[in-house]
Amino acid sequence: MAGKSKINIFNVMDEDELKEEIKRSKGNGRYHERLIAMKLFSKGNKLSDIADTLEVSFPTVHSWAKNCEKYGLEGLKPNFGGGRPSILTDEIKNELEQRILDGENLSMTDVQNMMAEDMDIHFSLTYVCQIVRDLGFNYGKPRPTFKEAPENKEEIFKKTLRKQI
Repeated sequence: MAGKSKINIFNVMDEDELKEEIKRSKGNGRYHERLIAMKLFSKGNKLSDIADTLEVSFPTVHSWAKNCEKYGLEGLKPNFGGGRPSILTDEIKNELEQRILDGENLSMTDVQNMMAEDMDIHFSLTYVCQIVRDLGFNYGKPRPTFKEAPENKEEIFKKTLRKQI
């Protein structure tokens, strides 16, 4: 039968630091969850009970506690590798933005084809749309304007609309 855990999470920090960090971390989901787990552990809850409460595995909570014991609050922060670097460097993004500005009424398919032919970059149409939006462009269909249109056409439309409703 297992006895009381020998992990002491207050080796590197104290209880007040943990309380303050819990208050500050409300928006950071994973980090906040780990802080709550350590708060429950400091109140005498077993790691297995904490794992059941938070619906994570026992080894996960145990590793959080060991990291907290060794590194303090820094040991609870998620450390992701960052993933694969993007094909689109800042230089390529700037070039793409300039080509879109220089082009006239380019559709998303035109941008996709331009990227494939000129830059040898092949992305799906959905991803090309996302890239173009991230560059600050939006896809709006050009509408004809009439020479005789009044300057305050939007206000006239709103007044007319209100009368009809």
